[in-house]
Amino acid sequence: GAAFTRLQTQCLTRMYPVNLKDRLISYGPCQFPTLGFVVERFRERERFVAEEFWKIQVFYQAEGQNAGGAEDARVEFHWQRQRLFDETFCQAIFDICQERPTATVTQVTGRPVSKRRPVGLTTTEMQKIASRRFRISPAVCLEIAEKLYQQGFVSYPRTETDKFAESMDLAALVQEQTRHSTWGAFAATLLPPNGQPSPRQGKASDDAHPPIHPTKLPDFAALSRAECQVYELIARSFLACCSRDAQGQETKVVVKIADEEFSATALAISDRGYLAVYPYESWSSKQLPVFRVGDTFQPSELRMTSGETTAPALLTEADLLGLMAKNEIGTDATMAEHIRTIQE
Repeated sequence: GAAFTRLQTQCLTRMYPVNLKDRLISYGPCQFPTLGFVVERFRERERFVAEEFWKIQVFYQAEGQNAGGAEDARVEFHWQRQRLFDETFCQAIFDICQERPTATVTQVTGRPVSKRRPVGLTTTEMQKIASRRFRISPAVCLEIAEKLYQQGFVSYPRTETDKFAESMDLAALVQEQTRHSTWGAFAATLLPPNGQPSPRQGKASDDAHPPIHPTKLPDFAALSRAECQVYELIARSFLACCSRDAQGQETKVVVKIADEEFSATALAISDRGYLAVYPYESWSSKQLPVFRVGDTFQPSELRMTSGETTAPALLTEADLLGLMAKNEIGTDATMAEHIRTIQE
């Protein structure tokens, strides 16, 4: 790495003396493939050619008692074919649907669903959430977490472990969080007689440090805004991990219009579980009118629309962290520095 950095710097500064004057053009076995991810995504966008597509949309306006609890509910049924890249073919199907627009309910199914709580917080996951949620760079996030660790507020923040040892006294850590004015009430529900901390265990362990977790409450007035955000992320992630999965009931309704199938899905959340304390993920209820197999209705709107495929977005720092972790480039302690280096 050092030898190639010297060679690369000497060659490129001679080729571009104005733009690269007094610059060090570093090379490393980790930062180079990391930069490769960024360049490849950029090239994907440069090569991308948008394609026009067409689709059929069906809407039903339910009113009164048929709205299933949602007054004047407007429901969109999604085409099973999703979209077509042939306008003539799509137009032909649409014309047939217009000639026979009556929708017949062919299937109504329900099933219990759940949304799993997070596993123990690792360095990479902490950095990804901080980047997406607070626009805090991975390097700065780690610096803040280390400062909080040095002050005794959180555990060691450089870890790849996502499961807690059975010997850890999680109840004492949760008890400390009950003193917080915002999430303290939720923390209390995880302790007897209401419950017991039951963390979702991951599969990774570096055999050195536990997942990142809060150790004591700080004086938030003495912390900066970014420090408060990182501490809150760690505290909420810990409580969510020790909580329970969110539970709900999903209902799917399939209808046919002139042999074309369209479907709509509803979700009724019965227990928000960890989501009550974890704002970094969302899961929203969606109501549907009451449908039964054999019911028929006239769509309130039946239309054919067009659109274009879109180029892949440029990589965010959170995306880059995910790719580095997936390809085992760098460690939890060095990933942020590699990203900072290629930015500089």
